[in-house]
This record gives sequence, C-alpha cells and structure tokens, in this order.
Amino acid sequence: MAVVLMGVSLVLWGWVYDGKDREVKNEQVETEEEKVEELSFAVMADIHNDIKHLERALIKAREKGVELVIVAGDLTNTGTAGELRAVKEVLDQSKMEYYAIPGNHDKNLAVFKELFGDNYRTFKKEGNKFILVDNSSWKGLGGEQRRWLEGEIGECQKIRCVVVMHMPLNHGFSEHIMGEDNKMVAAEAKELIALLRDNGVKEIMAGHLHYAGSYELEGLRTNLVGAINGFRFSEFGVGVSGIRREVHDIGN
Repeated sequence: MAVVLMGVSLVLWGWVYDGKDREVKNEQVETEEEKVEELSFAVMADIHNDIKHLERALIKAREKGVELVIVAGDLTNTGTAGELRAVKEVLDQSKMEYYAIPGNHDKNLAVFKELFGDNYRTFKKEGNKFILVDNSSWKGLGGEQRRWLEGEIGECQKIRCVVVMHMPLNHGFSEHIMGEDNKMVAAEAKELIALLRDNGVKEIMAGHLHYAGSYELEGLRTNLVGAINGFRFSEFGVGVSGIRREVHDIGN
C-alpha cells in the first residue's frame, strides 16, 4: 500500500512540476515577444508650403517616439527652388531621419533631386525594406524606374516591405489617383497593383487626396496619410503583429 501511495505521489509531483515548467517556458516566450521593439515611422504628405504645420507635425512625431519620417510628395505648390529649400530647412532642423519623394506639385524634378536626392529609392531599417516610388508624373513611372521596381520587389516575398508613393493606385470613387490624366498610366497603375500583390506586398501608404483613411481594393490595402496643410499626418508601427496605423491631428 505504501509503495502504491508513493508511486501516486511521484506521478502527481511530476505532473505539477511539469505544469510549472510549461508555465515558466510560456512566460519566457511572452517576454521575448515583448522585447521585440516596434519600428515607429511617420508618413507626411501634401505640405504645400505650410511650414508652420510641418514644424508642428515634426515636433509631435518626435514626442511620440517616431524614429523616421517619410514625406510622400507635394512638399510645395509649384516646386520652385525657394519653396523646396524652405521645406528642407525645416526637415533638417528637426534632426530626424527623413526621406522625401516628389508629388505632382513638385514640378522641378532637377532641383528636387539636387536637394533631397533620388526621387525613388529603397532602404532597410530594422529588418524592414522601404520602397519609395515616384508616381507623381502624368507620364507614369518611366522605363528606368519600372525596371528598378521590378528588380527590387522580389525581395518582398522574403521580408516585410513598406511601399510609399504620392498617388494612390486605386480608389472606390475618387478619380484623383495614378493615371487620372492619362489612360496608359491608369493601366500601369493596375499593373503595379498586381506586381505588388503578387510579390507579397499587402498594403501601401499614399497621399494626394488630402484626407486620412484606409481601404482595401483589388487585394491591396491603401493607407491615405492625410495632409499637413489639412493639419494631419499618420504614424505607423511595424512589429511582430503587423502594421499599426494612427492618425495625428496637429491643430490649426
């Protein structure tokens, strides 16, 4: 009888200990996930020379712990050297890491590239690949940029890609999208949707429409980031759980 009781005791003890061990392991897994830091970045668009609200947006972004700023086009009204330099000065003074791509109002591409660098580019940050596309021209991407994008997008099947452009590729009712003035470019926008989607890109960030919103069409989610001259910008966070989006008002 004593032997039987001892055996039962050992079984019970073993079950309790094993259960505690599993609990400890689970706690360790949760702790490791908590250690994975989210990369926080802001996408700002449609400044249209509104220096005052750009300054406010950058201050708020810094207060929120944003690590990176991407300006998604229409920094100015007409793209003159003076207008572009004024925006660049504010961005430089913020001491934040930033990248910019042109919008359809930033018409002097040569000056834009002189001040801000390439009008389309990729870079990597904390395991994420950022692809900044210049779709601001009514003529479309152009052959060189199209070939560049086709070469870069394949990696998105292996790592997370964050794709930012000025004009959205589609919309439920607005005609102010890529190709609004050119049927051939509208067809190219459809091709880009398929290219992005087929290579694992699930969502993009865009400006141009001056309001903040999010919608999914043709298997691709578009995050409209709002307009600085409409007193808004969007903050995104990328981490293990996907992409987080938050719209910030900056006051009028």
